[in-house]
Order: sequence, then C-alpha cells, then structure tokens
Amino acid sequence: WLDVMTRGVDKSQAVRAVQRRLGISPAQTMVFGDYLNDLAMMDCATMSFAMANAHPQVIDKAAYLAPPNTEDGVVQVLSALLGL
Repeated sequence: WLDVMTRGVDKSQAVRAVQRRLGISPAQTMVFGDYLNDLAMMDCATMSFAMANAHPQVIDKAAYLAPPNTEDGVVQVLSALLGL
C-alpha cells in the first residue's frame, strides 16, 4: 500500500488537535497502532497500544501490547477496559 500525506504531517498532529479541541490530556487518551506511520502518535497518549502483529518498532515504542488486529484487538482492549 501507499500512504499519501503532506510532508511534515503525521497522525500525532491530528491526535493533538483533537486533544486541544476537547480539552483532554495524554493521560485521557488512548492510541492504537500497527505500522511505522503510527510511531509519532504513540507519544500523544499515556495508554499507547501496539497490536501484537505490529511492526517491531511500534511494539518497542508503545506502552502496552494489544491482541492482533486480525483478532479485533482494539475491540478486545476497549471491551475489557470498559467492562463490556
């Protein structure tokens, strides 16, 4: 695949914009990632999750490991944290 975006723009800028708009902190933010385009956003949240099948650099950067995205890992984590 090919990711196309403006030079100098990454997902962290979007997460920070949402945080400013909602008045929330990194401690109130969760992010999930699986590939190198997610690395910068890992610094935006205290609860940063790499998917178990993520690129090794993403796994190293994230604070936590979620089940793989092939097993609905994001849904599993959110369900567990929300007691669903």
